[in-house]
Amino acid sequence: MSKSLAVRSSLVLAVLLAAAPALAQEQANYRPGRREQATTTMQPSTTGKRHTRGFGAEITRSRGSAAEPEAEVEAPLAALAWEPFVGMDGQIFPSFVVSTATLRLPQEEEEEEDPRQKGEGMGFIGAAFEGVKAGSRLKVEIKPNAVMEASVVEAVADQGSGEYQLFPHVQYRFDALLDWRQPMPMNLAMEAFVDGRSLGVRTQTVTVRSINDCPFAVLAEEDSDEEDLDLAWMFAAYVNEDHPWVDTLTREALQTRIVDAFTGYQAEDEAEVLKQVYSIWSVLQKRGVRYSDISTTAAASQVVASQHVRMFEETVAAQQANCVDGTVAIAAILRKIGIEPYLVTLPGHMLLAFDLDPEGNRTVGLETTMMGDPDAAAPGRNSLVPRELVSRFRGEASFRSFAAALARGTDLIEENAQQFESEDAEYQMISLEAARQLGILPLAFRKK
Repeated sequence: MSKSLAVRSSLVLAVLLAAAPALAQEQANYRPGRREQATTTMQPSTTGKRHTRGFGAEITRSRGSAAEPEAEVEAPLAALAWEPFVGMDGQIFPSFVVSTATLRLPQEEEEEEDPRQKGEGMGFIGAAFEGVKAGSRLKVEIKPNAVMEASVVEAVADQGSGEYQLFPHVQYRFDALLDWRQPMPMNLAMEAFVDGRSLGVRTQTVTVRSINDCPFAVLAEEDSDEEDLDLAWMFAAYVNEDHPWVDTLTREALQTRIVDAFTGYQAEDEAEVLKQVYSIWSVLQKRGVRYSDISTTAAASQVVASQHVRMFEETVAAQQANCVDGTVAIAAILRKIGIEPYLVTLPGHMLLAFDLDPEGNRTVGLETTMMGDPDAAAPGRNSLVPRELVSRFRGEASFRSFAAALARGTDLIEENAQQFESEDAEYQMISLEAARQLGILPLAFRKK
């Protein structure tokens, strides 16, 4: 089965389109998905389609050489005016800002940017000008606030008279964003200049969402020729393999004597891989972690679909996890011990998958919502679990739920194999390795 994080649709800013081919060649297709809150089915972006940064600014992209510009007919110049704007429905998602801070994009992507859009290529906070005379010097300054330092962008109106958009490279206060646990309004003040003359300061009230709020789609307007923008790869940001709890749980797992050491794929034995995964499952179940269907956020948007995702320490402390919480927590530990995990999305659901060999020739699923299932039956003769493990751990309640979760998760992957390989937008396998190579950072642990 093929799998990857080939980001075929754009980011919220339509900037990852050019990154898709390389990742697609490396493994396969990563396709847009949907969660319970989404109101429309997301489809893959189409090369050459128009996309928005979440506020209506159109960007035309095409693969290969740029098309010849159409001849412009000079129109009467409108009165000089400007407006600030914030994409993503006037919201700032700390998780998005932090996890994409080191995103690596192909160089050619910048060359395809609309020449009348100046500044940060991934920006979604900026100012729109109209009535600008050719050759004018434009400047936009964001005033410092609770989550940003002062940020400035300057540009020249080198594409003739008319409309321009400027996007400052926002100097975020990352520590403040990582500590932002409650959606709150914030006044964002911006000042614009033309040829050194201030056009005044304008303020827009935005909503800064919780660090736990994971945006997974930006929905296009109805009757629009734009595409829904897929952000489901954002869930990879909640997989924190460097979290201090990872070391704590692996130490506890070694104390169970299920395994003597975490060696990843070094033994070249599927049974050894399964024992390592089971030891992690066993520790979490003994700690009392159980399934809990809590995924709503305190803030809501008709444009940006999002879901509340617990941080690793919150999952362990609360002893409860929804399908996403449990999946990203176990995925983090598997990454740490050298076993390659995947976040598998189905309509309204997420489960875990992992490779049994370093080449990824055999991948199995794990239904994380079955942790602590009191009704799990002992594995039968045809179980995916090797006989030596069954004979050793058959009497353990945690082993029964693990074997059942392994069987159910693998069944789900096999049952939906064609959908993963097709153009159906609701089925994905998100590679954590590909996400990290692309520059998607895990959200760092912060002591409260």
